[in-house]
Amino acid sequence: MLHYLKCMMLTGLTSYPFVAVFIEQRKPSDYVACTAEAACCFIRYFETSDMPATTVLNVERSAVNITSAASGWSSWLPMYVSVENGHGIRAASPSLSLFNSIPLLYAYLPAFFSFQVAKVAALPSNEYATKGYCHEPASLDSIRDHLGGGPCRNISLACVLLWTLLKVLHDWALLSGKVEERLTLKIGIASWILQAVACIGAFLWAVGASEVFISTSVERESEGLACYYQLQPANVLLTLAPACLLWYTTQSKLTSLMLSVLHGDYLYAVVYDVPFRVVHATAPLHPTGSLLTIGLHGDRYRAPAPRPQLNSDEKRQLFYLLRKLRWAWIFVQHTIVATLASGPLFCMMMAVATTAEWSFQVMGVMKCATLLAAVSPLGLCLRFNYSVSYWRNRMIQGDFCAILSDLSPLCDLFWYLLLWPCGISSTLRVVPAFWHHREDVLQECWTWSCHGIAVFVFAALLLDYVNRPVRLLIGYYDYGWWVSQEALQWLEQYPEWKHPTIPRPKPFDVEDNDETSPSAEESERLTLLGCRA
Repeated sequence: MLHYLKCMMLTGLTSYPFVAVFIEQRKPSDYVACTAEAACCFIRYFETSDMPATTVLNVERSAVNITSAASGWSSWLPMYVSVENGHGIRAASPSLSLFNSIPLLYAYLPAFFSFQVAKVAALPSNEYATKGYCHEPASLDSIRDHLGGGPCRNISLACVLLWTLLKVLHDWALLSGKVEERLTLKIGIASWILQAVACIGAFLWAVGASEVFISTSVERESEGLACYYQLQPANVLLTLAPACLLWYTTQSKLTSLMLSVLHGDYLYAVVYDVPFRVVHATAPLHPTGSLLTIGLHGDRYRAPAPRPQLNSDEKRQLFYLLRKLRWAWIFVQHTIVATLASGPLFCMMMAVATTAEWSFQVMGVMKCATLLAAVSPLGLCLRFNYSVSYWRNRMIQGDFCAILSDLSPLCDLFWYLLLWPCGISSTLRVVPAFWHHREDVLQECWTWSCHGIAVFVFAALLLDYVNRPVRLLIGYYDYGWWVSQEALQWLEQYPEWKHPTIPRPKPFDVEDNDETSPSAEESERLTLLGCRA
């Protein structure tokens, strides 16, 4: 019973910070009024109860100074809006060029849907809202906090709670020893799906922190007395932290799930302290990697760990499921997070970082991290060169089986070819902003937003590429594709992931009671393009 309680408490403690951020109530002191010294820039694809979307129709309906008018191609895109209490509202559409074409292509996807459903309404007028008026206690107390509710926050909170519940259920089932691993693994996959949904919702919820908060009423709005506010930098980072942490853990958990399908399920709540001699003996080439291996090797005269419970068919079925979930996860990242969240969030981070001082304090560290993220798209050239060399070498060798067994280099090649020049161009324009500003604030927001899309896409592709050895090695048990030479080379680099006693059988060898043997139906399957193992 003590072990069950320990797993439940540890799981609850790891999930509590996410819940705490989602349910936090913001105070009037957490907001800063939008003034001439600190103008608020934002973009909004979808309206809320207190603020319409910043579509071209809504902006033109409002008393707004449009510094860059929308042309035919950009009339569907929402506009970046700059607000200064008492000084009116300005707005601008992006300027189209070859070097921001791909990021704007990402931005067009949600704009297409928001343009269709957006209601035509004017932005609340702040023409007569003076600085003193917006600092009055009555104005501060009537700020509408759209982060305190809404579907994204509620969905994320519900998914975090269900994710926690399923993790506890998974660990209890594993501890009982009475539940088969094929069932516990399916519970783990279900918990990962909830974690991924919570991650997407957290990103969309965090976008609200990059927007403005309004204090108004019908009477005050008609008199031009709407006050606009933005969150303090520390509060902005606090809302962004759960999304980034969930994003990284979701990606790493997918890798762990793939390895657990091969080598056995594991407890999610417990972090084991393992002697280094055991780690080094098991994985000498990768001592800081995962210990989800076929077994642990240490002292002599110790009985080996039990063999994995899943047979070849069960492993393959779960791997097919995980492969489909991986593609769905990549699709959602590119169509939802990259399009709706990455641009405004990076723009908000740049606005905070460029005003912070270089130091070893929290904001100084955040400035350094943002600078590192700003230059990261330059790394696309390395990934692009890998994809080109992989494709060229396989074509020269005529190794079509290797190409078909892992299509990621070819699938990514097109986007790298187009994103690379966009990333280089935007990097050269964004990085100098850490020392001095050269553009109009609205055009600068568009530059930062487009660059943020390139940063997120690069990070998503990089995290997926780190997972590539696991995908290649898991094909060792996947008889839908024959093992490529590159997969076998990876296997030599990761000997701890290879079964030490039973080699992979030949295509038409069938042995009963052999966990790695193909079924009779698979043995009769013709090889694709005549590929051989």
